[in-house]
Amino acid sequence: MKDFTIPKAAVILLSLAIIAAGCKKDGNRATLTPEQIPAAVQNAFKDATPDVKTLADEVAASLQNKEEPRAFGELQVLSSRPDLTPEQREAAVRAIHALNIQLALAAARGDKNAEEMLQQYRATK
Repeated sequence: MKDFTIPKAAVILLSLAIIAAGCKKDGNRATLTPEQIPAAVQNAFKDATPDVKTLADEVAASLQNKEEPRAFGELQVLSSRPDLTPEQREAAVRAIHALNIQLALAAARGDKNAEEMLQQYRATK
């Protein structure tokens, strides 16, 4: 009998398709591109309290330095804060979704840091 294995990249791409389909519930909100995330986060948090604004600035800096796994973790911390406005929470969640896609693509290309961050994320969900 022949073993049937599904390539890891196929599983990741299928997961991305499912995630993308689930994220279309609000047709007015387009998915953020990686280049849009820093500005979207900074704009949403420009009037935040100093400690929250500092966290948002760290996310933007990590993204500008191409440290997506680090930014993903920082966004997790930021989005879990109870004192966010609805607009801030939406910006954080949209950024998380966009980075989740980017990290899955990076993991499919063999990026071990991206893969580890996604495994940590899935373990907490």
